[in-house]
Amino acid sequence: MWTQHWPLSELRDVDRAARKIIVENGGKHPASLTSLLYLPREKGGRGLRSVEHEYKITKIKSLLKLYQNPDPTVEAVREFEEHAMASGHQSLVKEAAKYAEELNITLQLDTLNPVCVTTDGKVVTAARAGNLLKQSQEKQFLESAKDKKWQGKLFRIRWEDESLSIANCFAWLKGWATCPTHTIAGMYELYEQLLPTKLYTKEKTQTSTDGEVLCRLCGKVAESVAHVLAGCSSLAQTKYLYRHNAALKILFLSSCESMG
Repeated sequence: MWTQHWPLSELRDVDRAARKIIVENGGKHPASLTSLLYLPREKGGRGLRSVEHEYKITKIKSLLKLYQNPDPTVEAVREFEEHAMASGHQSLVKEAAKYAEELNITLQLDTLNPVCVTTDGKVVTAARAGNLLKQSQEKQFLESAKDKKWQGKLFRIRWEDESLSIANCFAWLKGWATCPTHTIAGMYELYEQLLPTKLYTKEKTQTSTDGEVLCRLCGKVAESVAHVLAGCSSLAQTKYLYRHNAALKILFLSSCESMG
């Protein structure tokens, strides 16, 4: 029911428990970005739904429907909610307006014709509000991931490169519905630079004993995921198959070392 009030702390606990189960079962690296879980798969996310965010969107859509409905009984409900807000009590109007502001949307609650207004002045009718709310939510998750200089770096390059099609970049993630969870988790460790290369163990986990970051093959550049897969001169001088196997080998050795 739209009238049901849930404390956000409880909803966040549900989301947190869900993420914990995913991590414990190998579906997500502990240091992986939370925001990527809630992005659509075609944009490089995992397609998970957040209970907290679904609750907030439901509140906003319910308020818009409340103001759209011409039924006299519903009008009484509107007046009750407005009076509750004016009296400083809990109110659907107050809650929904607050949640909309978090998405950078302003609600104009004209009776029978409520609309949403974006920061750039775009007016969206209540009938199309669902798509706007979804897009605004996705934008927030994208911006959150882009702000992360380590895990979000390679994703940010893909999202912002005009020569690349995001849909094509992550087509395998959307189209391969039966892809094993551990395979997806492994690919995300590559995307987010979470494999235990020398640079990662020194800069991120700070578990490196000697502080050495140069590549163990070429010894010229810091050993990162991007360097091992595409920039190592020692690997580039060999045939493709050998280069591919060597790259996997060095990442495997790094993983073994990190596990002791």
